[in-house]
Amino acid sequence: MSWIIITILAQAIFAIVTLIDRFMVSTPAINKPAVYTFYNNVLLFIVVGLLPFGVVLVPTLKLLEFSLLFGVTLTFSLLFLYRALKISEASDVSPVFAAISAIAAFGLGFLFSLGGLTGNFLAGFALLVIGTLVMSYFRFTWKSLFYVCLAGCLSALSSIFLKEIFSQTSFWNGLFWAELGGVTGVLFFLLVPSNRKDIRENLKESSSGIKTTVILNKVMAAFAYFLIIYSINLGNVSMVNALGGTQFVFLLFLALIFSRKFPKYFREATGVKEILEKSVATAVIIAGLVFLFVK
Repeated sequence: MSWIIITILAQAIFAIVTLIDRFMVSTPAINKPAVYTFYNNVLLFIVVGLLPFGVVLVPTLKLLEFSLLFGVTLTFSLLFLYRALKISEASDVSPVFAAISAIAAFGLGFLFSLGGLTGNFLAGFALLVIGTLVMSYFRFTWKSLFYVCLAGCLSALSSIFLKEIFSQTSFWNGLFWAELGGVTGVLFFLLVPSNRKDIRENLKESSSGIKTTVILNKVMAAFAYFLIIYSINLGNVSMVNALGGTQFVFLLFLALIFSRKFPKYFREATGVKEILEKSVATAVIIAGLVFLFVK
């Protein structure tokens, strides 16, 4: 059960990362989808260089295939997620993205013969997904809804491909080739001229303080994602995705703590109706967690 606790810790860190992201998107150059995707993936280059080469083995063709598929699906999942965030509110997009990712991973798990969920795990999974969906206000345009659904499905696919990587090799060797696949995904992404243009403009226009804040924030995100990767290696892919709903419980508490100091960023989370809805969602998510720990 350690992977469940590790996943919840990762989601707590992601909640802090999301909080900082809300401040960063107020910068015009930063809020472009291509720029955010680049910042989320650029650390992969550093990780690949720092991983101990003593544990890296010559990959099989199948391992290379899954690594490339992981990198491409992860990169474009982020791109479509940020496109949705540019059109709709994060409070609408993020929970639906997490729920769709969990549902898609659950379905794809059967397709890739990764095993299903039974008993308390199945009940816990259902409650986590329902609670996560209740967190959203569902204010979408058809375009943003399409982006969210596509991003969620691609995120689920990337998780499945990651699990397949670890099924074929050791954790550290799998991590290296997965991250190298992520680098390849970034290179595919940079082939698009408009993406390169947005990134160049950001590097010129944004201050050193903003760059530093974004990079430090993405270092935290990278650590949280490492914990998620480790959890996927140890546990069930669809359940790891479903536990993404716990992030919004942490975000709710952070919103209540910081709402008076930063009302501009948390005005949606502090109304009576909103608090009631999110309290119900939180109760459902906590009930889902209880099922995971009951034998």
